[in-house]
Amino acid sequence: MTVGQRPFGWPRIHIPAVESTMPMLSDLARSGAGNGTVLTTDFQTMGTGRDNRPWVAPSGSALLMSLIFRTRRSLNDIPVVSMLIGGCVVVMLDEFGI
Repeated sequence: MTVGQRPFGWPRIHIPAVESTMPMLSDLARSGAGNGTVLTTDFQTMGTGRDNRPWVAPSGSALLMSLIFRTRRSLNDIPVVSMLIGGCVVVMLDEFGI
């Protein structure tokens, strides 16, 4: 998938450990980071999942990432879009035998 002239998932910013990828990427998005930008990490110290539950995974045991996906969809559609993207990631990892 491409965004303009670059592949979706570019640029990829990797930080070995962060509090949480989502607020860090939100700050980057507000500062002008483009659609398709991905932030990955090996470990989150304060990651949160659905309903503000802690998202904890030992370093190197999970795919910890957030990505900028700009859309014109309504906020009501975002959970569905998020699940579709997650499903695509699962399929891609499966194709690579991961």
